[in-house]
Amino acid sequence: MLEFETHKPEKFTDLIERIWTVENTGEDVEVNVPPNQYVSIIFPIGDSYYERNGVRIDSAQVEGIALKTSYLKYPEGTRLVGIRFFAFGLFPFFRLSGKELIDRSILLPSGNFKRDEQPGRNDIIGQIY
Repeated sequence: MLEFETHKPEKFTDLIERIWTVENTGEDVEVNVPPNQYVSIIFPIGDSYYERNGVRIDSAQVEGIALKTSYLKYPEGTRLVGIRFFAFGLFPFFRLSGKELIDRSILLPSGNFKRDEQPGRNDIIGQIY
């Protein structure tokens, strides 16, 4: 079963739509996500990973706006923290053009966390919330 928590940020509210966490405490879950106008940074926690359109993702990622449906798979035990930005909200932080991210997932630039240095869910939320 997927357990979601969402938080509205107190800072950067004109750029960040919300901060979220997800944990899969049950069997593998597959989700079809319709196109959307948000850009997200997603941090897998610990040894967690997820799959996006059949590609295994186990490091911090930037996921761009989606013009197509995305297919996500959350294996049992997956734990993620995400920051969902408005379509233009990521640019002041990373200078990535929205065109570069359409229907793509890329490694988080500059400051990509090494597996043994990844912050915990509360650390990430505390820095932004």
